[in-house]
Amino acid sequence: PDMLYALCCTAGYCALAEAWRCQRENRSTALPAYAMWLAFALTILSKGPHLPAILLTASAGFLHWRQRLSWRAIGGLLHPLAGILLLALIAGPWWWLLRQHIGGDNLSHSQLGGALLTVDWRQVLNPYHLLRALQLLLPWSLLLPVVLTMAWRRRLLKVFASRDNQACPEQSRRAFLSAESLWLMVLVLVTAVILGFGSQRRWFYMLPLLPALCLLLADCLCKSLTEPNDPCLEQCRRDGANVVPDSKRHSQHDHSPHSSHLPTGESE
Repeated sequence: PDMLYALCCTAGYCALAEAWRCQRENRSTALPAYAMWLAFALTILSKGPHLPAILLTASAGFLHWRQRLSWRAIGGLLHPLAGILLLALIAGPWWWLLRQHIGGDNLSHSQLGGALLTVDWRQVLNPYHLLRALQLLLPWSLLLPVVLTMAWRRRLLKVFASRDNQACPEQSRRAFLSAESLWLMVLVLVTAVILGFGSQRRWFYMLPLLPALCLLLADCLCKSLTEPNDPCLEQCRRDGANVVPDSKRHSQHDHSPHSSHLPTGESE
């Protein structure tokens, strides 16, 4: 059931990504949005509504506060009314039949009823789920320090280039992560933090976010190892290459035995 749960969750946020792309291209978002709700309905049937709720909330918050989309635009992207109706039509009868079969008391005290969703404030900052996600990504997660180091180096180069060369301030402000990669990072971090509030620690809780983490690491690694044609970085390299020979030439001239520090017209 955990692999099925991960598959349905992954299909849900992949459909959400397609709906976001359709909206930016001024195309209809209805089909990918309904596919997302269908995938999340199957997710509820496989294990429960917890992770779809986290993914939808994190995505809506990212689109509103980071991408500056209005709530009306987000509603046009997600189609929440029709989507919730579709979700209820699929998951509602299953929930009612389950309640009739095992009884309301047993259902409310089960995992499906949220009996395990108890908050343990002592474990809020526990990095268990984030570390487990990186462990699932081994051996590729070992490249994460390399990615962070190279990203920081490129950021410093752009800062220095923007100070020395004012002709390309726009390129110097260009973000290292694309909006899509930043969205994937938000999904991973928000899910890990919210799951940290619970009292249960299971390594497979982060399985649905494994594809997102793979795509995020791959995108960062490709951008770190490939040098784009950035005018600021190229100008910085040219300036650095010109400064070194000039400094050597001046140094050799100053220390040459034939050089004279006397004013023109005077002799020793």
